[in-house]
Amino acid sequence: MFALVLMAFLILLAIASLSVLADSGLRWWSAFGALRQQLASADRTSPQAPTGARHRNPGHARGAGSHKLTPRAALRAAA
Repeated sequence: MFALVLMAFLILLAIASLSVLADSGLRWWSAFGALRQQLASADRTSPQAPTGARHRNPGHARGAGSHKLTPRAALRAAA
């Protein structure tokens, strides 16, 4: 009798766990679907519209040409 009650409890626990996981998955799916729709309908020419890409100015962080690449062989020979 105890085994029957234990099995019923474990089955109900598994069903409850799967229900919670499925609900969370559907909420994530819905949220990303809404985000995808917002990005598709956004005006891409607007500066506030998210584009998904960043434009980087290569000369912004350091001056252009201020960093030279030295081959590893030359560094080893110099040491």
